Amino acid sequence: MAVVVDFLKWYKENHDSVTNENGKLVSYDTINNPPNPVTVNWPECNAWLKKIQESGFVSDKYIEQWSNYFKEQAKSLKANPEYEGEIDGFGYDFVLFTNDVDETLDSIKNIQIVQIKKNDQNQTGVTVYTPPMTLSFYLSEYDGKWLIDNIVNGCCE
Repeated sequence: MAVVVDFLKWYKENHDSVTNENGKLVSYDTINNPPNPVTVNWPECNAWLKKIQESGFVSDKYIEQWSNYFKEQAKSLKANPEYEGEIDGFGYDFVLFTNDVDETLDSIKNIQIVQIKKNDQNQTGVTVYTPPMTLSFYLSEYDGKWLIDNIVNGCCE
């Protein structure tokens, strides 16, 4: 489906930036850095969520899912403080589920739709291969427009 390919193209252009009040692009940093215990950087997480939502390709379900994810990670970090190293739950790109973001984004021009199928939740699952990743997008129709409800690493079930 075109919405998946269009979203990935949009993401390639916008994956690691947000425009600040001066029109400059700044990187997202979803956690606050040590030496203090690591915490979720809420302003940056909210900026990321807003930017993804403004793409026009994702549903409120998608945004709510990631908002809940950040809340759960914040609880976990409070209960189990971490001070350094790769922080569990934050060591990958949240859309592509990989650390090889540049390689995956560069391969979007060679994207292959592997599978399209409807599931029991009245969603359409679209599995794409963007070497080296296989991603599945779950979409629902909202007011005549297809939006992404979820993205998972691997094939549609």
